[in-house]
Amino acid sequence: MKNFLITFAILAIVISFYKYQKIKEEAKIEAIKKLSDEELEDLCLNKYNKAACTVRGTRFIKGNK
Repeated sequence: MKNFLITFAILAIVISFYKYQKIKEEAKIEAIKKLSDEELEDLCLNKYNKAACTVRGTRFIKGNK
């Protein structure tokens, strides 16, 4: 029973951390959506910002439709 409780506690911590990281990444994306195309390009290409690359790629795809 003790091992089960320890396992459950560890699982709860891992799930909480995952949710926190996901919310943090979504907040970054929302903030980056407000940047200009030049600023996005700089962040994506020079600083390797994953959120900036995601938003830049989405804008590019929407612009070519």
